[in-house]
Amino acid sequence: MKNKKSIYIVVLLLGLIVIFLLAKNFSKEVPKTEPQIETNILPTVETQINKEVPVKIPTKTNTNNIQVTLNVSGKTYTSKLTDRETVYDVMNNLQNNKENNFSFNTKEYPSLGIFVEGINGINGTPGKYWIYYINGKEASIGISKYILKSGDVVSWKQE
Repeated sequence: MKNKKSIYIVVLLLGLIVIFLLAKNFSKEVPKTEPQIETNILPTVETQINKEVPVKIPTKTNTNNIQVTLNVSGKTYTSKLTDRETVYDVMNNLQNNKENNFSFNTKEYPSLGIFVEGINGINGTPGKYWIYYINGKEASIGISKYILKSGDVVSWKQE
């Protein structure tokens, strides 16, 4: 009977050892892995820049193909302009060239543009302001807004 008891104890111990080892293997922490999410969902497009082809950036045409005449108090000024220049641009060009003996001063009104207060030292007075005409018609916008065309005649009058 002692042998039977010894066999039961050995079998029981072996069973406990097996259970312990199995439990130990199951209790090992399984590394957590985040689900793999596809981050590159959008199609990719490869581009190649050809260094031999220059990129053209639009700029002002410097062809001096626009001729404009400016009349002020009996004096006539002629100026050549580039495309898309304004009355203000031609007046600045004339003023910057000291040979023209031309000057003017302005005041800017945010929604209307730039208006002339004085030309060649003659300032407007209450009731008499500098008004400009394009080809004989009174202008309805400020000098910084009116884009000149070839052959335009700008006339200034105090009215």
